[in-house]
Parts: sequence; C-alpha cells; structure tokens
Amino acid sequence: MWIPQKNEDGTRPQSSEQKTTSRTQETLSVSFKFPKSARLLSRAQFQKVSRQGSRLHGKVLSMQYIRSLATRPKLGVTVSKKFGKAHERNRFKRVIREAFREFSPLLPSNIEMVVFPKLTEGKLTKQVVLEDFTRIFKDFC
Repeated sequence: MWIPQKNEDGTRPQSSEQKTTSRTQETLSVSFKFPKSARLLSRAQFQKVSRQGSRLHGKVLSMQYIRSLATRPKLGVTVSKKFGKAHERNRFKRVIREAFREFSPLLPSNIEMVVFPKLTEGKLTKQVVLEDFTRIFKDFC
C-alpha cells in the first residue's frame, strides 16, 4: 500500500489559530475505584472469614465477618449459580460494591466481610442494600 509523503509522518498540520472554549471545565476528584486494599483477594482470606467469622443477616443479604489487623474495611462477594444467570450475579456484585463504597466510612477499620445474597424475589437496588447494611451494623458500630 502506497502512503503519500505528506501523510507519512502522521502528524497533523498546526493551525495558526488557538481554539478557545467559552466554558470552563471543572475536574472532579471523585474516585470510583474499588482498590485491592479494600478487597479480599485470595481463597485463604475467604476461608479465614468463613471459618472464624460470625454471621449477620439482613433482608436481601447475609454476611460473615471477622475483626482483623487490617487498616481499612475489606469486602469479598460470593454469589452462587443458584442466584441466577451471570448477568444477575454480576449486577448483584456491582450493587454490593457500590453500597460498600458509600457505607465503608461508617464501618470499623478492622473488619473483613464476605457478603452473599439471600434468594429473594424482586429487584435488588443500591438503596435496599444500604438499608440492609444500616440495619445489620446498627448495633455493631
């Protein structure tokens, strides 16, 4: 394939005018990440929580937790195939992670938890999960 000489270097021609925008752009410093330091990562961590942990139950989810030497709350999510198809399981995990992001400042810093769903009918929303977190941790925190 033949490429013309003027396009070979791949640079755009520079215009003499600078483009100006009338609007100012503001940047938000909000982080929507779920960093590794806030997750349970290995099978051994999940097993430690399930063996040594205590259980708490809500309307739409159950959890096991332990107190550890962690410097921030950590979350693990487990969803079996009994819950539904892959897109339903993935949605559950997304909703739980988002609710955890909002609720984590209210949690003690040394807690590690594994969350799993209860088999319930109806649409699972972040608001329902936040209410469940609040109900579960009302006496805990």
